[in-house]
Amino acid sequence: MKVPSLLKCFIDGEAIAPEGGERFQDINPASGEVLCEVASATPTAIDAAVDSARRAQKAWIAMPAAERGRVLHRVAAILRDRKMELARLEVQDAGKP
Repeated sequence: MKVPSLLKCFIDGEAIAPEGGERFQDINPASGEVLCEVASATPTAIDAAVDSARRAQKAWIAMPAAERGRVLHRVAAILRDRKMELARLEVQDAGKP
């Protein structure tokens, strides 16, 4: 899994760079290496994310339980398949050897 050089905000199903363009660096604390830059969310972007989450929650709760279960099983399968990649990224982010 390659981390993009800029992590954008994920809002309403899309990765967006909020207005203003402010960013911060995610740095490996052990090596000082910049892992990536992360877009800082503006108040407007935060409001949009909250609105999107509220809409998604309504759709999620309206979905039959069996369908929600299938979605969660699929998410779990993806996480299991990518566990080594995710672990490597977390090790870098935490600065572990």
